[in-house]
Amino acid sequence: MRKKMVIGFGMILIVAVIVALGLYSMRSTPEKTLRQVEQSLNDRNVQKFVSCFTPNIQEQFAEYEKKAEDLTSLPISRYLDSLPLFSRLTTLGDEIPPVHLKTIEKEPDGDTVTMKIELTLEGKDTVLSGYVTMEKIGGKWLISSVRPII
Repeated sequence: MRKKMVIGFGMILIVAVIVALGLYSMRSTPEKTLRQVEQSLNDRNVQKFVSCFTPNIQEQFAEYEKKAEDLTSLPISRYLDSLPLFSRLTTLGDEIPPVHLKTIEKEPDGDTVTMKIELTLEGKDTVLSGYVTMEKIGGKWLISSVRPII
C-alpha cells in the first residue's frame, strides 16, 4: 500500500513539474517579443507585427490602416504583396532580405525595460541601431517606443 502511495505521489509530482515548465516556457519576455517582431517582419505579417506594440499604438495603426483603405479601397496586405515587385526597383535585389534583430544591452526597471538593439538585413553590411522600450501590460511585454540611434 505504501509503495502505491509513493508511486502515485511521484506521478502527481512529475505532472506538476511538467505543467509548471510548460507555463514557464509560455510566459512573455522582452526577448520573445523581439523574436516575434523579427519573425513578423520576415513573414510580412502586419497584424502579428502590430500585436507586439502597446494598445495605444495598435489603435493608431488601426486608424491609419482604415484611412489607407478608405483612400485606396485596398487592404494593407495588398501593399505588402507587392513588395517583391518594388524591391526589384531598388538596390535590395530580387527580394527584401530577412531581418535580424540582436539585443546589445538591456536595462530592466520593474515593468519597463529598455533594450539597445541592432537590426541587420541578411547579406548586407548595413547595421541600424536603436533603443526599444517595452512595458509589461497584462502579463505581456509590449513595445511602447522605438528610438533610432543616428
